Amino acid sequence: MVKHLIASFALCFSLTASADDIPDPMAWWQDLSDSAWQDQPTLIRHLTIRSSTAAKAKRWDRTMQEFSELGFMQYVPSETADFIKRLNPVEDISDLPPEALLDPALLQLILLDRGSKVTIQGSHKRTFKTLATWPITAADRKTAPSVLNWLSRNLGYDAVVIDARDGLILAGLLKSTSELGQGLLVKDSSKRWLIKESNTRGEALLQMLKTSGSLAVFEVLLAKGETLAVNKGSKILLGQNNNWMKLLQPAPKAAARPKALTPDPEPAAATQSTP
Repeated sequence: MVKHLIASFALCFSLTASADDIPDPMAWWQDLSDSAWQDQPTLIRHLTIRSSTAAKAKRWDRTMQEFSELGFMQYVPSETADFIKRLNPVEDISDLPPEALLDPALLQLILLDRGSKVTIQGSHKRTFKTLATWPITAADRKTAPSVLNWLSRNLGYDAVVIDARDGLILAGLLKSTSELGQGLLVKDSSKRWLIKESNTRGEALLQMLKTSGSLAVFEVLLAKGETLAVNKGSKILLGQNNNWMKLLQPAPKAAARPKALTPDPEPAAATQSTP
């Protein structure tokens, strides 16, 4: 059944869209202002990993050398991160020049390496708040691709909305791909750092129209309701391996509670006739 649905969606798309109507993802990205993605904290662009010692931090820097080439997120080396974090202190920053405050490399995410676990911190009002703690293995740390797989698995999504206009969506792909697959826009996800299956609902079925590196343009194929507001920072799941078709189904209604049974009245005692 799912395959038939997807085939019909693909046919509908092929009849309604032409290559000339699809904007180039990179050109769209370059048209945005430098701060266009910064006004939504959960649209993660830059992250770093901090360790307890400088030697461990350097090892992370070597492991993550390829990371920024793999997808939308960009890794900030530890030495640079120390400078960037000083742009987000709790104390007054009025003495810093305006060009420093508008630095497009401001961090959104810091991962604190604690050995067998990593604590994730997200940008929050010029400081960072703890969001979660994730287990990590030696295999997860081995290469930049393995770190990316571990990170996207724990974040719980595959792409994030950067901009939306004229029924199209510009998204950043956590992992670059040239395959024009389908995806699911997650309902009420623009303000959520992490996506968990237990509280995830699909809001629209999307078709990827064009990719350029880690950027992609999507079109809405099917949406709930007559109107659809796509906010920056909204999350997208890609591929049926995430079971996203199930998420398009409406939330199950709570089962009606059975009425309390009223016990049958005790049978009246039989009366004996007087002889």
